[in-house]
Amino acid sequence: MKTLQEKNKFIATILAFAVIPMSGLATDIYLPSMPSMATELNQPESSIQLTLSIFLISYGLTQFFAGSIVDSFGRFRVSVIFPKNSII
Repeated sequence: MKTLQEKNKFIATILAFAVIPMSGLATDIYLPSMPSMATELNQPESSIQLTLSIFLISYGLTQFFAGSIVDSFGRFRVSVIFPKNSII
């Protein structure tokens, strides 16, 4: 029989793999709606496209810094400092 810790590791692995495609899914949903968003918000389409550029740049910077922190201190220490219930 599996221990509770082994079950938690399995669930965490499944959740991690489920979250990976979320960024791609978000942009796939966002891209087709850009022309109608520009119309509804009375903004040029270039302004709406800028929001996607800002999202991708901030996503990349976050991955860069978060990855460096996790590599330096390890996942356990980072998760102790920023518990899963905290809002950051």
